[in-house]
Amino acid sequence: MNELSPRTPYLQSLLPPDAKLRVLVVDDDRGFCDLMVRTFEMIGFEGHVAHDGHSALDALRAQAFDAVLLDILMPGGMTGLDLCRELRSFSDIPVVMVTALNRAEDVVQSINAGADSVIAKPFRFREAQARVLAVLRRAGTLKTSLPGDSLGDGRQQVKRSANEVTIGGRQRLLSHQEYRLFNLLAAQADQPVSKAEIFEELWGNGQRVNLNLVERVVNRLRAKVEDDPGNPQYIVTCAYGHYMYRRRGRKS
Repeated sequence: MNELSPRTPYLQSLLPPDAKLRVLVVDDDRGFCDLMVRTFEMIGFEGHVAHDGHSALDALRAQAFDAVLLDILMPGGMTGLDLCRELRSFSDIPVVMVTALNRAEDVVQSINAGADSVIAKPFRFREAQARVLAVLRRAGTLKTSLPGDSLGDGRQQVKRSANEVTIGGRQRLLSHQEYRLFNLLAAQADQPVSKAEIFEELWGNGQRVNLNLVERVVNRLRAKVEDDPGNPQYIVTCAYGHYMYRRRGRKS
């Protein structure tokens, strides 16, 4: 694992006013927990830790959290799978399970225990961020729809029911993946979105991240919505390989 995300906090633009997201990191490796709390705080979360299943369960019963990053293997007689099963008896909080074994059966067992997503060590911190943000969107905690049908100058309109985008008065028909990508970027207009976050939104479900797939969909989307795909004005590339939907007339 490496590469702490350089992104500045942007969650407040996706949340109701004055809201603060709280994530609980559960792992017996204290160094890992400290690093994960730091990386989530860098994008605007409030981070908390627990180092065994029993203390995590006590915290989850006593306090309100928005998401849990939970290791499968832990000491003390309660594994991450046990904790997730117990948690599901009283809460539907989004859970991202962490496995160091990267076995297919770990994914199956995690999903059967009630986890919403699975991530295998070693992973990049941005991938962990992406997994948690994606399960929060699916849970309805984060905004996923566009702020009205128009963005910026009123000439960029999205017809959600028809997978169509109207830009500059011209209709562009998108594939399902292209439309989901456009909607994800436009919902966070003028905010950079990582490739890992895009992958989790479009594919997810515990699959190993393949950033080449993201680049292909971005290129297909640009070919449809940009007048000059080689010099994009809407779907632009930012620092660190992030992508961003730029409102018309905004500077890079």
